[in-house]
Amino acid sequence: MKEISIIIPIYNVEKFVAECLNSVISQTYDHSKIECIIVDDCSPDKSMDIVNDIIGQYKGSMSIRLCRHEKNKGLSASRNTGLDISSGEYIFFLDSDDYLYDNAIETLMKVHTEYPNAEIIIGNAFDELHNYNLFKLDRMECFVNMNYLFLGTTWVITAWNSLIKKELIDRTGIRFMPGIYFEDNLWNYNLLPNASNVSIISEVTYFYRKNEGGIMLCARKEKVEKCCNDYISILQNFMKNLDYPALVGRSVMAFNMLINTIDYVEKNRNNMDRTTHFERELKSVRKQFLHILLRKKRLFLSLMVLFSFYPLVNLRFMKLYRRHYNVFVALFWKPALVVDKVISFISR
Repeated sequence: MKEISIIIPIYNVEKFVAECLNSVISQTYDHSKIECIIVDDCSPDKSMDIVNDIIGQYKGSMSIRLCRHEKNKGLSASRNTGLDISSGEYIFFLDSDDYLYDNAIETLMKVHTEYPNAEIIIGNAFDELHNYNLFKLDRMECFVNMNYLFLGTTWVITAWNSLIKKELIDRTGIRFMPGIYFEDNLWNYNLLPNASNVSIISEVTYFYRKNEGGIMLCARKEKVEKCCNDYISILQNFMKNLDYPALVGRSVMAFNMLINTIDYVEKNRNNMDRTTHFERELKSVRKQFLHILLRKKRLFLSLMVLFSFYPLVNLRFMKLYRRHYNVFVALFWKPALVVDKVISFISR
């Protein structure tokens, strides 16, 4: 059994895949403890030719496993395939248009050595497009209250750049939903609350590159309606699992996505034929969201959700509201966390 399984889906990344794979085989951590699982999702370009050339020249002790889909299935299905055949104690997802810093795995595993109870260890990442680090931290932060992973500066929105205990994934049975965009949102919503201990480090271990041929650019130009469908599908899944643990954090994440989806539909109104359908689906999600929280007697969170209904949702057009949006949302989740503490104390 290996310590770490690095899972890399491959599709249409011939410009970047060499840098990605070379960053893996350049890791300073003991290669004999790493397996690299490469999932060829029927890439139509020369990506796999490049991969095979690099593997052919590699002489180290890292185990490199190749798996090929019979047909293109997408990023989520490729990650699931990698998960199904992985043998590592920890899982690490790496997108094939990004790359790792040479000491990435070593840096993350040092945290594992110092804090063996950490079920998820998350590294910092450099965002090439925006020219900043993902987390604004100056030291490592450890969490046992998973609510805070959906709030503030440590809000986790990606599946990559994390060492995740395979046992946690197997215990929960969580997998990526195939065929959708924004799959990382649903993955974290379902996975993080089930962890008992999560560590986020300030050191940058991952280079995130926005692929100009990637999903989001394509969505803006050609697949607006699919984006709307996927947003709503994720929201509907959020509602199915809107429960403890991390009810407050999950509620805030769902509220943020709901507001963003309302905005997305409004901004793309002239590019869609099914605007009425999407608005009807969003109305249903809002009602369900509010009903769940009222049934749980969560007053502050219920008040927050009211601001996704008309006419209150129109506040999002005000510059002052947009500028201080996070402060506004905190007016609801901070007292909601206090309520959590009271509930916990009473239930002892």
